[in-house]
Amino acid sequence: LAELEKAQGNYSAAAELYQQVLAIDAKVTRADAPVVATHLGNLGGAYQNMGRHADAEQAYARGLAIAEKAYGPDALETARFLSNLGQQKYHLRKYAEAEDLLKRALAVRQAKLPADHPDLATVMNNLGEVYRAEGKLPQAEEFYTRALQIRESKLGKDHLEVAATLNNFGLLLTARERYLEAEQAFLRALTIMEKNLGKDNAGIAAVLENMGALYRKMDEPAKAALCEQRSRRLRGVQDAQPGAPSAQPAPSATSAVTNLPASPGIVM
Repeated sequence: LAELEKAQGNYSAAAELYQQVLAIDAKVTRADAPVVATHLGNLGGAYQNMGRHADAEQAYARGLAIAEKAYGPDALETARFLSNLGQQKYHLRKYAEAEDLLKRALAVRQAKLPADHPDLATVMNNLGEVYRAEGKLPQAEEFYTRALQIRESKLGKDHLEVAATLNNFGLLLTARERYLEAEQAFLRALTIMEKNLGKDNAGIAAVLENMGALYRKMDEPAKAALCEQRSRRLRGVQDAQPGAPSAQPAPSATSAVTNLPASPGIVM
């Protein structure tokens, strides 16, 4: 039932059900049983989807401690918790901790999986995000490049995960003042997302915001305005009309479309 609620986007209801499952676990099994780690991972995923990253951090940290004891520090099951916990640290701006956890997750997966496995690309993309947040731009570019190569090869050039990395890459290139390359990355990301989601899906608004910020830096205000207006429309924010209240500001143009799923049902 919890999985059904999650699939329908009812994350609060799913979280309540996962908490009930954990309460039952406490009565019928050991506190360090592997099944408890699984249920903590499910709870963490629900919290993340709700934006409750501090709660997700706690759930994943508990799950990681159990996984390390049950499976060992070098198991893929443990790597999943390392990756998910690293994601929460990133959202909470604990970048040094996020970097350490994601490096550990990557090392485990590199030892266990083929060099072009999509799960490696996920961690590489996430490490790129952490490095970008830390201002370590050359390292971020290295990991985005590797993630993009794997995703294009294994998932196809029109996959949404490719678009996610392209968007993040565009943000990095903008920060490095390589504006023409950034524009191409954003345009590719936008094309892929429109193909998969449709041109009127709110999911593409963040890419449009990032493009608008880029065009401002390139001193192309007309292009910037078009992107910003379209983004506001997709988010349901109306442009100000004479005599009407001012429009709400769009979210920060530095917001990234990342590919950081949290559910333990998705191998991280």
